[in-house]
Amino acid sequence: MRRIIIRNAIRRKNCGDVIESTYRHEFVTCSCGKVSVDGGHDYLRRCSETPDGYIELSETAAPEDETNISAPYRPGEIEPEMGAENEKQ
Repeated sequence: MRRIIIRNAIRRKNCGDVIESTYRHEFVTCSCGKVSVDGGHDYLRRCSETPDGYIELSETAAPEDETNISAPYRPGEIEPEMGAENEKQ
């Protein structure tokens, strides 16, 4: 099940900038130009010269409970199927 994106942001380790994309196709780059974030509340996209060049600050929630925020979200992470615990019963 797809999660709702509450916040789409990262912190650049080198320059310390926190950059956030708040709407779709808003491509934001840090002041040193080494990392970027895109997608707003529609998708999470990261551009970085190295995979460890930033700290993930994004927050997501399950669609049925928008107050259930889990942070940080790791792009590409596979989530367990919803309801899988019910199948075992």
